[in-house]
Amino acid sequence: MIFVAGFEPNNCNPEILSLLKRCSAIFASKRFQESLNGYSHRLRSIVPVKKMLEEIHELKKHGDVLVLASGDPLFFGIGRRFLEHFERRELTFLPSFTSVQRACARFGLPWDDMECVSLHGRNKRELRGLLKKILTNNRFKIAVFTDNKNSPDQIARRLMEKGLEDARFLVAEDMGGKYEAFWDLSIKEASSKRFHPLNLLIIMGHHQRQNMAFGLDEDSFAHEKGLITKAEVRSIILSRLGLSNAHALWDIGAGSGSVSIEASLLAPHLAIFSVEAKPERCLHLYENKKRFLALNMEIVEGTAPGCLKGLPRPDRIFIGGGLSTDGLLETCWDLLEPGGILVGSTILIESLDKAMTFSRKRNLEPEMVRIETSHARRLGTGTFFAPAPAITLFRLCK
Repeated sequence: MIFVAGFEPNNCNPEILSLLKRCSAIFASKRFQESLNGYSHRLRSIVPVKKMLEEIHELKKHGDVLVLASGDPLFFGIGRRFLEHFERRELTFLPSFTSVQRACARFGLPWDDMECVSLHGRNKRELRGLLKKILTNNRFKIAVFTDNKNSPDQIARRLMEKGLEDARFLVAEDMGGKYEAFWDLSIKEASSKRFHPLNLLIIMGHHQRQNMAFGLDEDSFAHEKGLITKAEVRSIILSRLGLSNAHALWDIGAGSGSVSIEASLLAPHLAIFSVEAKPERCLHLYENKKRFLALNMEIVEGTAPGCLKGLPRPDRIFIGGGLSTDGLLETCWDLLEPGGILVGSTILIESLDKAMTFSRKRNLEPEMVRIETSHARRLGTGTFFAPAPAITLFRLCK
């Protein structure tokens, strides 16, 4: 049998004491090994994990094996790896208190409504899981498992860069160790403080952001008069993009960012890159990003296609401006992930012709729809429907 147990050196329960005495091999992290000197002849390192798992496959043939981990091995712990490599009947899990449970007890914080996310071992740019939890709850309380690259100060700085201005950072350092400390800080205070590498972060706050919006009124956005994707057209664009399973959207020629903003409201999990070359329109982008708390939206000031190649590859692209720019369609298509979707819009015959020529060269068959809308306007004492320019949408699936 393989026993995977949560271990507390200063409060070892009788069951684990019994296992320490009788198991043929004991695996533990370096921080636990000092308290296990009496078992050094059977003691082995838990890292590298791959090597440990290989050793256990052999050792289990000769007797029981004990693995000592922190907290509850099945709560963001090593237990998942064991379930992937061994039969369930070979495993017994013995949980201890989780780090979340301990931290909340010290902060006097109920945690039955707590959400959890792990940034441990993740890329520094990868905040999608955390952003989704912040954006989808008007009141958020999130436990974050950290590491050296994703420490509380770094997370605070990145969230502030994305536009989060008001949140509490509760940090529990080295719980149970000699450097144990507990901090209750503003996001700004946390951004300038260094923390012990062993820590748990809890982020708390609230906002009034709305979600699941389709066709917001143009007056909701800061924009140049008349230069905004109309609500009806915007709704069709977003439906054609199919964002529910997407991970990254490029909105090229973003203008005021109305498509990006509604994408953010509809899909908080999505990483959105709003590309705009004109400085005055970028000002509107920044205003709208702040107004709608679009933390998952990054503004890229530059001219496409030149500014695109350093961005994370998308699986959704919307081209709302600059469609006739030389090389834009080619670059976007080459960088679009397999299975991705590209949607473009234009009122110009020349731009549509360019899109059709591109499609023929690549042996692609675009799906196209022409949208004609009219809005009621006053004329003297009466009302008439004023037609807007017809817009052609085309959609390519890679």
